[in-house]
Amino acid sequence: MRIDLARTDPDVNMDRFYHVELTDGLFDIAGVERIWGRRGTRGRHRVDWYKSRTEAVSAMSALVTEKKARGYVEISATYGI
Repeated sequence: MRIDLARTDPDVNMDRFYHVELTDGLFDIAGVERIWGRRGTRGRHRVDWYKSRTEAVSAMSALVTEKKARGYVEISATYGI
């Protein structure tokens, strides 16, 4: 599952992106991979690992909710198996 968010405000020269994706690790752990930054750049990257996929989905949902509260809008969502 991957969710892409964006926040744009031309008045303050803001043009940001935020990508959140579920990743699988070894030994039944799951991760939440995030990439964020200004559009046109590579941005920053971070992966947080969780003991189960359920915990990772919950953390991902909380991140997306937090970003939407700060003004980000969803530009696409891809749901995998």
